[in-house]
Formats: sequence, C-alpha cells, structure tokens
Amino acid sequence: MKLLKTIRLNWPDDALNDTRSWGEGEWQKEPGMNSMLVFEHEGFTCVARRNLMGSWCGYVGIPKDIAQPKDGWDFIDVHGGITFKSDFLAGIENENLYWIGFDCSHLDDIMPKHTPLMKVIEDQKDEGSLALKKVVTELNKIKGGSKIMGTLSAATYKSLKFVKGELKRMIKQIKELPK
Repeated sequence: MKLLKTIRLNWPDDALNDTRSWGEGEWQKEPGMNSMLVFEHEGFTCVARRNLMGSWCGYVGIPKDIAQPKDGWDFIDVHGGITFKSDFLAGIENENLYWIGFDCSHLDDIMPKHTPLMKVIEDQKDEGSLALKKVVTELNKIKGGSKIMGTLSAATYKSLKFVKGELKRMIKQIKELPK
C-alpha cells in the first residue's frame, strides 16, 4: 500500500483533538485528527482518517465502471461491516469513484478520545450533559462490561496498520467479483 498524499483536515484546534490529551496508547505514534491519508493499492484509491472519537475509518474508492453487485456492497467482510456508502468523500475530488467504508468505533473497539471526552462531560452541568451522564451510568451497568464505548474488557485499539490491512482485504474481495 503506497501513500500518495496526506491531506490536512480542519478539525477545531482544541485540546480534545490533540492526541496528547488522549492518554497513553498506540495512537501516540500515529497521525492525529488533522491527517487524511490517501493510499493506492492494486489500482484502488484508499483513504484512512480519524472520526470524532479519534478512531480510524477506512474507505475504498471503487471505479464506477465496476458494476455494483445486485445486492450492493454490504457483502464485503470488513471490521464492523460496511458503515459508509457514497458517491462523494469529503476532501477527495474524483467523481468517477463510489466510496465504501468502515469505522473502528464499535463496542469492541477502544476509542482514543472516549476517556478525555467523558471527563469533559463529567465537568458539565447543563441539562443535556446531565442526561448523557445518566444514560452512560445505566449502560455501564449492563452485564458483561464495566464501561461502554470501547472500554469493555475485550476491547482493543484498531491501529492504522489494522485499517490498512482491512482496506487490502476489501480490495481483494472487490477484485474477486465475477466480471
């Protein structure tokens, strides 16, 4: 997988978007919130970028001359399933691609911004934050997990290396489609 370019994103310049505020973790050695990485692999354009929780998302641009399967692209086996489908991917100018993607913000995923974000919410006293705190408290009581949103005991961090591997798996499945 060859890196073609890094596009600077315009996330707000606040403490929560600074990876140093996320605590110790593998994410400290990876690109931060303001980096969108564009790769090429076997003729396909791929993108990796972080979402609002600091978790990686991966996208594959499928040339529109590749016929979409009758049942769509949901058959692609990728972490958490296909969670994004669109003719447009912000930051990428290519109208000849159809984008499918996945994210790493599931219950079994550690989301780097979760802990600092929860600290911010805990310090808030407005009605919306109080309601969110109540929901989180109740969800944390669910059997089998001590915390929600990526702090379950079996949760793991999905690194950029992991996302690149998933993008390669997606491309392999797309290339294996009958012509």
